Amino acid sequence: MRALKEKHAEPIYLRTPEVHLSLEGKTADALYDKRSLKDLDAVIPRIGRSLTQLGIMILKQFQLMKIPSTLSMEGLLIARNKYLALQALHAAGIRIPESVLIASRNRA
Repeated sequence: MRALKEKHAEPIYLRTPEVHLSLEGKTADALYDKRSLKDLDAVIPRIGRSLTQLGIMILKQFQLMKIPSTLSMEGLLIARNKYLALQALHAAGIRIPESVLIASRNRA
């Protein structure tokens, strides 16, 4: 927040659980303190692990609202899932240790 203020930006802090999402017709909106967030220039999400599912929906809503974000819902999903992260590293040509995903511990 301090760095943004030093750059003469007007940052606002939003508590993730207090962001309310709305879809109506062709309109997507996000509300905070009963005010629309549609005029935000950009967002820099900081979403705690316990709020991952809500965070994914909020990031998708910002995408629908065409608000630039430093984190996409896909990025959050990958960051929170070890195997998806390994797949992303592999796809980027980064060597990873041999990894196996099993559906059940009983099958190990």
